[in-house]
Formats: sequence, C-alpha cells, structure tokens
Amino acid sequence: MDRRRRNVWLTGLILSALMVLFPPWLYYDGNTSNQRSAGYHFLFSPPHIKTYDEMFGFDDDMPTQYVRVRLNVIRLITQLLTLAFLVMGLDLKLQRDSPGLSGCLLAQGTCGILLLILLMSSKF
Repeated sequence: MDRRRRNVWLTGLILSALMVLFPPWLYYDGNTSNQRSAGYHFLFSPPHIKTYDEMFGFDDDMPTQYVRVRLNVIRLITQLLTLAFLVMGLDLKLQRDSPGLSGCLLAQGTCGILLLILLMSSKF
C-alpha cells in the first residue's frame, strides 16, 4: 500500500473515531414528540436540558419534565456510512485498477454528504 492510500485510510480512521467520541445529540420531548438537534458533544457528557424556548425555538410555557437528550443515531450512522463510502472510493481511485467501482462509491459518498446537509438543515 502506498503512502497516499495509507493516508486516506488513516484520515478516515481518525475522523470516524472523532465522530464516535463527539456524536450528534437530540432533544426529544416524549409528551409532544418534538425533537431538535442538540449539537455535537463529548460521548460521556451529553448536553443539559435547557428551557423549552432554547431547545425547541418557540416560547411556550411547556414543562421540560418529558424532555430527554439522546443520541441522534440516524445522523451518526449516516455520517459513518458516508465516510466509509468516501474512503473506499478514494482508495479504489488511488489504486487505479477499478475506475467504475471507485466512481460508484464516490458518488454514494457525495450523496451521503448531500443527505447530511439535508438532515442538518431540517434541524434533525
């Protein structure tokens, strides 16, 4: 394995470790099914419950007793799969043996990036 391919895999490994150590969190209200992104925080220190206005963006005198913070598993899996497709596609592209498959994996990684942008813009 040459130096460029090794750097691609090392970068992918470091990025995936950071994604797992600092995962996306989600505020979820079990009473009303409201949910909103709580951002990225360290795995062992989830974000704190705030006022309803700060968490969900509308001023309502709703109690926060039903609000929970949980991992945003959908976004985390999407991020990890996108990174996996990009790393595999770049590795195959640098190999120069199978240009069709590398293009397919790079296209899937690009679609994953677009999906992540869509998920982030919907505050999910």
